[in-house]
Amino acid sequence: MPRTIAIVAIACLLAVFNAAASDSPPPVTPEQEKFFEEKVRPVLAANCQECHGAKKQESGLRLDSRQAILDGGDSGQRSVVPGDPDRSTSATTKCRRRKS
Repeated sequence: MPRTIAIVAIACLLAVFNAAASDSPPPVTPEQEKFFEEKVRPVLAANCQECHGAKKQESGLRLDSRQAILDGGDSGQRSVVPGDPDRSTSATTKCRRRKS
């Protein structure tokens, strides 16, 4: 179940960041920011930030800020490519965290 929630969160990220890819992140509308803060950030905080937050970054990936999400991790690939879910590694990478 947590993996499904994380995948849904990543899909929401792609929707929030859906714009033409460029070196700088596209501007965020107030509606997108509200959606992210209310729907996406809580899912990332509950399911991803233990391993990809400020204190710990597995694979160099942080998911606790918009810029960090766009930057990606050690692979050199962006974890979210705005407007291109097929190139967004977060959409295809499975969370390795196991709940006991």
